[in-house]
Amino acid sequence: MNTSQVDLLYITVEIGAEPFGTFFIEPFVPASENLLVQMFKFFHNNPASMPYVGGVFKVCRLQSVEFAWSSSINEAFLILSQQGNPFIHLIPPSIHSFMKDLDLAAKEQAYFVGLSENITNPNALPQMVVFTSHWAAYEFKGILVGRIFKGGDLIMHLATLDTDLSGSPNKSVNISETGVVPSGFPFKVKTPDALLDIFPDSPSEAAINFADPTKLMNVVYAIKSSGNLLFRQERYQMAIARFSKAIRYINYACIYNRPNGELESKMVSLVVSCILHSAFCKIRLKDFSGALEDCNEALELDPSNYKAYYRRGQAYHGKLYHERSLFDLFTALRIAPMDKATKSQIAAVSGEIQVYKKKRLRSLQADQNAQSCGASTSGLQQEQR
Repeated sequence: MNTSQVDLLYITVEIGAEPFGTFFIEPFVPASENLLVQMFKFFHNNPASMPYVGGVFKVCRLQSVEFAWSSSINEAFLILSQQGNPFIHLIPPSIHSFMKDLDLAAKEQAYFVGLSENITNPNALPQMVVFTSHWAAYEFKGILVGRIFKGGDLIMHLATLDTDLSGSPNKSVNISETGVVPSGFPFKVKTPDALLDIFPDSPSEAAINFADPTKLMNVVYAIKSSGNLLFRQERYQMAIARFSKAIRYINYACIYNRPNGELESKMVSLVVSCILHSAFCKIRLKDFSGALEDCNEALELDPSNYKAYYRRGQAYHGKLYHERSLFDLFTALRIAPMDKATKSQIAAVSGEIQVYKKKRLRSLQADQNAQSCGASTSGLQQEQR
């Protein structure tokens, strides 16, 4: 249900040929003065001539996502501009007039929508940019037109897509549908969210009862399950974002109801599990330092968790700290003596140590032989004199 006092805009996105999800934009200024709203009305009124709206043009990892409109829409925009349509020339207030009234520190993550000049074609429609509050928002040079009302997770996922050197996504990301949801109307969109997690990135925006432990745990498990799915798809950055989000929901719930007993044990166990899943993702990404930080945090919460020692042993192995790696792996084995993965990792690290020692021994022997030959040659030269 659109609970805001204004009509919301929505954008449905697909990655490749697969539906990805829908996010909703709350305009900051009245429709009659908002270029973005007028654009969406134009798309809505001309569906036949606009088979392709546009898509993601550039991704700045975990900071912003830039959308570019199709050539046909830009051509229509030029025609309307030449005809003197009044909305074309309306300029919404600058970003600074809004930012000064927003307490960004109070929000874990907020997503703002702006319009910036099309660098390749200044006469075309401005490009739409969605950026996070954690990014240097004041450095945005365009005009602010709204914020993401629902679907911030999708923006986060788009901001973690693999890109080429120019920042363009490796897979095509297209806008498959746009529209308007009037105030008080339900969110009816054709494209369902492709992922299990349908909850907002910030728990303060979630319409759930955080004082209800059962509902809370169900939400957290859904978010974590989505992270597991992303991990299996090798979308590690997205998975890390999901595991971090699950932890945020638990931390937020503790503000309302301090857990104790069995519930506290379940929450700690779930937090540790999310942290270690995040560490595994970072190991796959070869971010071994980040994985070590996660493992240390997990061990502070659960000092006897064998999986934390195992993951830290893997991280030390990745950094080629073989002795530290073995120490943690043997600690994990003492806690869980039957764990086959730990035994296999110990064998791998021990094997590398033996290979290193053999190479080192050969190198020392070669140096000694070289020194011996040098001494013999020197003695022979002295005898000849």
